[in-house]
Amino acid sequence: MMGHTDGRATDDAFNQESVATSARTTYICAKILSEHLQKTARRLPHEESRKLIEGLTYTSAIPVSDSNERDGESHDPQAEDQGTVGTALSDSQPMWSSHPSLLGGLSEQNVKRFGASSLRLTPRCQEQLAHELKDTLLSVTDFISDLKAGPNGLEAASQVPDRIRAQRESLERERKLSEMYQEHISQLVSEINQIHPRLEEDLIEALSVLPSILNEPRTAEADLLSITIEASLIKLSLIRTRTHVALYGHSSPSRPNATMSRALATAAERLRAKQRTQEEEERELDGQLAAYDGMLSLVGGKDGSFAQVVEDMARVKRETEECRKDLRRLGWTGD
Repeated sequence: MMGHTDGRATDDAFNQESVATSARTTYICAKILSEHLQKTARRLPHEESRKLIEGLTYTSAIPVSDSNERDGESHDPQAEDQGTVGTALSDSQPMWSSHPSLLGGLSEQNVKRFGASSLRLTPRCQEQLAHELKDTLLSVTDFISDLKAGPNGLEAASQVPDRIRAQRESLERERKLSEMYQEHISQLVSEINQIHPRLEEDLIEALSVLPSILNEPRTAEADLLSITIEASLIKLSLIRTRTHVALYGHSSPSRPNATMSRALATAAERLRAKQRTQEEEERELDGQLAAYDGMLSLVGGKDGSFAQVVEDMARVKRETEECRKDLRRLGWTGD
């Protein structure tokens, strides 16, 4: 039942939209024709212009009934001529379609009976009107196609309605497509709104359950790693002990008491004795240097002639040794 009601409502809306579109189209056509007739009147001689303007004035006063009323009424033969201004504009003013008479009690028959004697366009007026319509159509063609009207301007102009109709159909298809996409998006949004609470509950449950499940293998891995590190430290300690025993506990098969530790202790003792000897020699050299400095101070110090003689002797001795080294490199084998 709801489906049938919605279908009838949709059909009624579509019919109303079609009627409104048709009325709007008729009104626009009449408006365009009226404006071109006014332009034509301005270009005609005074007498013809006056008649045309008078005819437009009478025609604008004629109301338009709907199709049923026009079929049932008797029309004036003068207004039924196909080439008259009244016939051209009578179908273009739906504003009075629901009123059988004008203001002041005038009806359509009164206006037609007591109005102008003839509303038929003269050949010259028709030619001028055709020229005005042609210029307008060509200007519309130039505006739409963005090209200047050439030899085939009229042919291109005749295709303008088809092009406009095609563009309108394309826009209508795009509108329906956008409406379909909008409906699909709305459906997706509603589905998401329905799914969101359930997903939130699943997430909360997962956050409460998964951490404990994930922490168990992590804890086991951490324990395994710590045990591995402890075992490695024990191995290193064992290797250190073995190395110490192998190094310091080594002994000769012929002399079991001659171990590496004793050899190292003996070597350390000898190094300490050598260090003591070097310290005694250093003290002796310091005494000799002090005596030498004392003697230098007696003969003029470091800047005296004796110090200069000693420095020259040392330099001569050093240069002599360098010359001997050079001669030996050159092959000299003497003293």
